[in-house]
Amino acid sequence: MGNELRHRITAGVACLCCLAAALSATVADAGPNRWTAIGPDGANVVALAIDPRTPTTAFAAATVSGILKTVDGGATWTITNGTLPTRNVWVLAIDPSMPDTVYAGTDAGVFKSTDGGQSWVAASAGLVDMNIRTLAIDPGSPATVYAGTYGGVFKSINGAASWISINAGLSGRTPYLIAIDPISPSLIYAADWGELFRSVDAGTSWAMIYRAQSDFFDEGSYIAAIAIDPQSPSRLYVALSAGGPPFGDVARSIDGGMTWSSLTVPQHNLSSFAIEPASPTTLYAGTYFGAVYRTTDAGDHWAPVTSSPLASDGINAFALTASAPGTIYAGSRNGIFRSEDSAQTWAHLSLGVRNIGAHALAVDATAPSTIYTSPASHVSKTTDGGIHWTDTVVGFPAESVSLLAIDPAVPSTLYAHGWTKLYKSVDSGRGWAPLTTGPSSIQTLAIAPSQTSTLYAAGSFVLKSVDGGFSWTTANSGIVGVGAYDVALAVDPTNADIVYFAGPPVCCPYTDGKFFKSTDGAAHWRQVPIALPSGTRISYLAIDPATPSTLYAAYNDGNTGTGGIFKSSDGGETWTSPQILPPSTWVFALAIDPHTPSQIYAATLGGVYRSTDAAASWTPFNAGLLSLYVYNVAIDGTGSLLRAATDAGLFEYRVSGPPVAATAPLVEYVHAGFGHYFITSSPDEIAKLDNGTFVGWSRTGSEFNAFAAPNANSAPVCRFFSTAFAPKSSHFYTPFAAECAMRRSDPKWVLESADAFDIAVPAANGSCATGFAPVYRLYNNGQGGAPNHRYTTDVIVRAQMIAQGWVPEGLGPDAVEMCSPP
Repeated sequence: MGNELRHRITAGVACLCCLAAALSATVADAGPNRWTAIGPDGANVVALAIDPRTPTTAFAAATVSGILKTVDGGATWTITNGTLPTRNVWVLAIDPSMPDTVYAGTDAGVFKSTDGGQSWVAASAGLVDMNIRTLAIDPGSPATVYAGTYGGVFKSINGAASWISINAGLSGRTPYLIAIDPISPSLIYAADWGELFRSVDAGTSWAMIYRAQSDFFDEGSYIAAIAIDPQSPSRLYVALSAGGPPFGDVARSIDGGMTWSSLTVPQHNLSSFAIEPASPTTLYAGTYFGAVYRTTDAGDHWAPVTSSPLASDGINAFALTASAPGTIYAGSRNGIFRSEDSAQTWAHLSLGVRNIGAHALAVDATAPSTIYTSPASHVSKTTDGGIHWTDTVVGFPAESVSLLAIDPAVPSTLYAHGWTKLYKSVDSGRGWAPLTTGPSSIQTLAIAPSQTSTLYAAGSFVLKSVDGGFSWTTANSGIVGVGAYDVALAVDPTNADIVYFAGPPVCCPYTDGKFFKSTDGAAHWRQVPIALPSGTRISYLAIDPATPSTLYAAYNDGNTGTGGIFKSSDGGETWTSPQILPPSTWVFALAIDPHTPSQIYAATLGGVYRSTDAAASWTPFNAGLLSLYVYNVAIDGTGSLLRAATDAGLFEYRVSGPPVAATAPLVEYVHAGFGHYFITSSPDEIAKLDNGTFVGWSRTGSEFNAFAAPNANSAPVCRFFSTAFAPKSSHFYTPFAAECAMRRSDPKWVLESADAFDIAVPAANGSCATGFAPVYRLYNNGQGGAPNHRYTTDVIVRAQMIAQGWVPEGLGPDAVEMCSPP
């Protein structure tokens, strides 16, 4: 392929080198207790190569997926990894004289295929570094191949059978781009961040001929791509990107790099560059945000193409060939796009793989098959658990989506944050609008579950909104000395005024973090001591939905990359000693099973970890994951579906839980004279109620199940009795520890049993686990001069009682108090 296709390896892509070399890109069959890829569709395509003789044949290199091939112009693609020991492929090169010969540069060395990608053999003899960043083939002598690695530039003159180092003048450099003069192949160019080097003797020696304003690490411009005019090779271009000015410029030389002039491209952050081989005054520039610009006068004037192909998803590479003028492939974080009219219109090609990196994640707790994620700079949505996906980009021009949040009470309302703005959707993600008065650079957003119009946002400060994000006030009183990164927020699920905040010190990058608590809706904050290990800070906060006084804090060590979990049982006032996770397990997020809160999941840089004992111990479970870089984890309202957002895409884990324990019926009775209802599972009480020992009571004919004994899925139900309203008496039941404690403090009520029966509790949104029936609690609102509650699983009975003036009580929009096992 043309030298303009050599692709730089970004820092974000290079981190994938930490993945195990032998990970398979084959998606396993779906099933319980195993991770399965569920989308979105596509892959992070970092390099492309077109067969110069048969342009309908092309290859694509992708992180995690490996190598894909099409023989029908992109209509269909197949994975062609053969025996490759790695699936992280950075660059491809096709022998122009024998197109069935293909070279692949990977994180495990160079590999060569002589049968069009069906099989691959290692071709790295002599290389001192196996991280191959670029490959280039001498067009006049295709057995001569150059490789850029972290160990410098290497050259092979025998078709990659062996390699020698050619780094005179490149000492300490790590070239990631190499381009060869198509007419004078002894003239070679190599780029190392902000510097361009030239060799006039086929790599024997090198000299620097161009330097960008400053290097990448000094936030200046660096070289993102090199392109050489195939008809007039003394005309060459370097595309510049990143940091400070000259943002997005192109430097052009018409004398082989002796002198340079600057050409301004309208948009910043160029990531790729290509020349139309049949018409070399036509060039294309792609950006990290998906925009494509074209010039037809060798760079003097640029204009955006009619239809940007990538919808803000970033262009990693272009591929063009002289045998098919006007046909362009573009590789992006979201797959491959093709244009057949010189970039006027584009088609998104289906690759048949699901390995797009995903970070942000939100699941509709009331409809577990509805999932939102952000593979790149757009929001993807599925309503069928990942079978089909749709993308929305309205409101996200040139912005990566860093977080997603879904309103637990009104799931059609979502929030998303880009780099600089907070956006809101009120139609389930179909359209997005910026909250113009909202926060700009924030790191986290928390919705109060008990009052979802109340939002908290945090960066180096805390903001609060009480109208769903339309207006905001600073809520920072008492928070001092906190930096802008690695902040965390959590809101008590039962009280919107109890808020927790954690952040790092403003002074130093790796000093101990701080923890704050507010009990008045963030009007005032109080710092609470937490004995974090030296050099660590809190990255995530999670609250037990059944016992909100139980709080978990995930912490990370910025120096070592390790992490762990603290636990508090008293609302953050005191903390237990941390549970340290294994090495390289930087913790990004936590998810608590809504039905079994002792079961907790952690998303880390070492995969997903699970605790079944309320964070006392942790074990990894990663079977089926294609990447251990897990950035987010969510569990649905049923407690049976776990989702993980990873560098290799979104994965689902179907929990195969233990058999449901034995059950016992709760029988309902009514007292005709009082109009009061009563339930019991006690055989003795049932017998006496049935034989008339307790006068005035009769069965209603309704009953539902409780557990016959305590188990991992149950909570004990407190039973209270009151004679304060004589001659009428009443019973009251609750499975919630906080409500039990509150009622115990009321002298009108007597605790008869702390474990009258055992039952499952609903999630914070009122949902029950699969197979469990919601139990509705209704309060008579004091009718008849005495309080009474009715517990029922019958929605018709519920409606009848509400019509009679009874008030529903419980969690979620339907006021669910318990969950009855089958």
